[in-house]
Amino acid sequence: MQLVTGANRKLAIAIASSEAVRTSSGPAVANSSTLDQMVCRGSAPAIHLLSQDLFLSLETINGEKCWFKEICEKEIHCTRSGRFSLSINGNTASQTELPDTAVYASQDYWMPVFSYLIGRVRLTDLNPGELPGILFNYLQTMLLILRVRLVFVDQEGYYTSASLFDQLPMILDKLIPEYRTLFTRLLTKDDKTPKPSDLRQIKNLFIERVVLPPAGAGLTPPPSLQDTTPPSLRDTNPSSRQDTNPLPRPASLKRLSSLAAGYSSGNIQNGDCLVAVILAMALTFSAWIWSGH
Repeated sequence: MQLVTGANRKLAIAIASSEAVRTSSGPAVANSSTLDQMVCRGSAPAIHLLSQDLFLSLETINGEKCWFKEICEKEIHCTRSGRFSLSINGNTASQTELPDTAVYASQDYWMPVFSYLIGRVRLTDLNPGELPGILFNYLQTMLLILRVRLVFVDQEGYYTSASLFDQLPMILDKLIPEYRTLFTRLLTKDDKTPKPSDLRQIKNLFIERVVLPPAGAGLTPPPSLQDTTPPSLRDTNPSSRQDTNPLPRPASLKRLSSLAAGYSSGNIQNGDCLVAVILAMALTFSAWIWSGH
């Protein structure tokens, strides 16, 4: 029996009980498609619904003292009504089990999580095996949602762009610098298990800084979402823009992306140089894993 968590957990359980839900390796969840399929079709997910449902999934699984082994586009299902859910059949682990680098090194959102924690938060002494699974999940989820935002809201590039994917840890750090202090506090303690209040703080900061409210909500964006482009560089003809989202882009993401271009031009600051080294090491390690060692 397959169980999915998401916007309506009771409904998900009812669907699972009728055996209408399959694993992602077989037929898709009834009346739904995966986020991976949506991306391939070029369909833009509603980022506020995606965020709401995925964070609810994380809160639900954490309440059961478990975490998801894999969070990626292929494991996320979208119903015809536009709500999202995460499949859990064979995809959960107990809270006492920690992410194992030998097992998860090849997963899509493994490398950027540790690139962020080691390269951006500067937790250079962090042993990957010490990271609680639920914190691992929160970072995976935020990086995935940020990727969706950059491509479908900000139109920063193609979803399959390796360059854009590699920039995710840096952009997350630029948008929410408060995470450095928060994750340092959580991961330098003897007991690294986060409290519910810690997870709420992580979620609330992300929603505030990265996720947009629904179109037409009439909300004023927080300072982090307001346009910081100098007046002389702003587009004076808004009607010519292709972006239909009514809110300005957060913290000028194009300029954040341009920082990463320094990797190839040699214009790299000391901190960013460390990230480049870590990315190279992670890629080498992943290749070593795949080679059968």
